[in-house]
Amino acid sequence: MVQKDSSPQLEHMKTLKTYFIAITILTSAFTTHADENSPALVETLPSGKLAFRCLANGIQQLYLLDQKGVMLPIANSPQGQFIEGGSSLIHNDGSIDLVVTNFSTGSKTPLTTAEIPMMGNKFLLSYGELSPDGTKLLSQFGEQARGFNIHVSNPDGTDRKPLTSGPQRDFYAVWSPDGKKIAFSRGDMQASQIYIMDADGQNQMPLTKSDGKKHGAPTWSPDNVHIAYSSNRAEIRTIKSNGTDDKILSKGGSKDSSPVWSSDGQWIAFRREQKDAAGNGIWIMKCDGGTERQILRSKEKMDVNPTAWSQ
Repeated sequence: MVQKDSSPQLEHMKTLKTYFIAITILTSAFTTHADENSPALVETLPSGKLAFRCLANGIQQLYLLDQKGVMLPIANSPQGQFIEGGSSLIHNDGSIDLVVTNFSTGSKTPLTTAEIPMMGNKFLLSYGELSPDGTKLLSQFGEQARGFNIHVSNPDGTDRKPLTSGPQRDFYAVWSPDGKKIAFSRGDMQASQIYIMDADGQNQMPLTKSDGKKHGAPTWSPDNVHIAYSSNRAEIRTIKSNGTDDKILSKGGSKDSSPVWSSDGQWIAFRREQKDAAGNGIWIMKCDGGTERQILRSKEKMDVNPTAWSQ
């Protein structure tokens, strides 16, 4: 019989081998993704991590971009929301349900587990937005022919209640950083305005009043004072949450949309489309409208949109 060597050195080597195998597996799950379906990096972020959606060759992919310029594919999802100080992301995972992906472990935990009435293709959960304290989930339900409304539920999707009602299209709902207010877009296929309401759906009030324009994609400043939004998918504007000081930030002949405020309040990321194709992609600018610079460049027949920016 051969005596097995159980020396401390051998056991240490076995431990190291197991450790490196685990690191290799984890690293392979989060490698830099750069192929024909991902945009080109132009410049690294000044801070934090940026989640963005990329549609290329009919394939939709949610990515995470960090300060080192590494792009990580997360899921086939139209949106993402950072939680837990930016260590995790809430997103759809190829279905109507929401999951939480932890970047350090690679684990995915289901968030919405309740059955959602579909009734054919009439009812949709188009996105989910968790409240800052993690106790409530905003979602958009509706019927294509009759409009969409904002609902609130428990984080797992249970006890769902409508906050808005009516034949209009209410969408893009986002919590204020303090959790006391909700900003959203209301309108139809021709025009829409930015609205604000209390967390329980009361005191619904329009902030913008530009007739005939499509205002959407509101995003709150971290101090609860300003809301950035997209106007006619052509310019980025900001307005105070009391409806005053409405002003244009992005200028020029480009088409700018999908603003996302950085968690430090210094920057706004946005989607840009312009005649010079090299300028298409994701840009950032100072929150006062100055110091614009490009971060990602769209390739041919590609569309990229920022969805969240965290520390």
